[in-house]
Amino acid sequence: MINPLFSVIVPVYGVEKYLNECVDSVLGQNFDNYEVILVNDGSKDNSPAICDEYAEKYSQVKVIHKENGGLVSARKAACRVISGKYVLNVDGDDWVRDDFLASLADVILGTEPDVICFGVANVFRDRIEEEQAQYDVGYYNRKDIEKKIFPELFMSYEGRYFKPSICAKAIKRELYKEFQLKVDNRIKIGEDVACTKPIIYNANSMYIMNECFYFYRQNEQSMTKNKTAFSMLTPELIYQNFSTLTANDLSMKEQVERCIFQMFFGTAISQFNRNESHRIISNDIIKELEKPYLKKVIAGCRYDKSNIKGNLAVFLLKHRLFILMRLAKKVMNK
Repeated sequence: MINPLFSVIVPVYGVEKYLNECVDSVLGQNFDNYEVILVNDGSKDNSPAICDEYAEKYSQVKVIHKENGGLVSARKAACRVISGKYVLNVDGDDWVRDDFLASLADVILGTEPDVICFGVANVFRDRIEEEQAQYDVGYYNRKDIEKKIFPELFMSYEGRYFKPSICAKAIKRELYKEFQLKVDNRIKIGEDVACTKPIIYNANSMYIMNECFYFYRQNEQSMTKNKTAFSMLTPELIYQNFSTLTANDLSMKEQVERCIFQMFFGTAISQFNRNESHRIISNDIIKELEKPYLKKVIAGCRYDKSNIKGNLAVFLLKHRLFILMRLAKKVMNK
């Protein structure tokens, strides 16, 4: 297929149980101008064979087999072969509505925005909860984006922020490739934050839809719900990315610092999931707190007085009250 309208990227790792449902939902669209890129990220189950079966059966399906390198590396691998005008990401254990692509195509025909944002349906074992886009429906030019989105793109004084989910966005190919390829492969949590916020910061137009086309399976075993200690390198990597991006934009400085602070605070709290003593974990957090970038972030982090959680987090880290951080963990994650 030459220059399809959409390239749909599906990273694949350990999703044999769900992969057919995912891919079939894309192939079952009432729209045919698209390609599917299945990226087997070194999966050890039967997923690679399933991917090959789809490629043999459907001409619009391409398969990339690579060594395991994580979600970022899988998305980057897809960047080398995508040819669609717009890029969509679908996780291998999720699925999409059958009018997904046709509905997006209608918007593109009318406005051709750089980015289209839409809602998602969060699928739990016993229910589905729709989560619509957080802004007014319609077309946004660059001035609209700067006026309505920029004040909370990274994180506002009140703690509001632009939702970063990359699976809830269609993005022009060149814009997507430029910023996806800049995301460090070592980032294992916050991959979407590192990619989508720079994209919106550089977008000249955007369209907001409320329809919930994407079904996000709430997997209780996923990284963000498991008792995992996240890498404390991640906030630093993303800070470097954002600081370079907004170096000449002082209006974004405090937003970036709040965003990175919240990311580090969540990472620091997650360290208490480690099967090690409180002293060892506390010392590791202290070592991170001595890094120049983090000293700068914490010193510059300010919240509105109404943001109790944000101010409490700043207080706990500034005073290194790690025992209280343990106790506050459940409250801060609600």
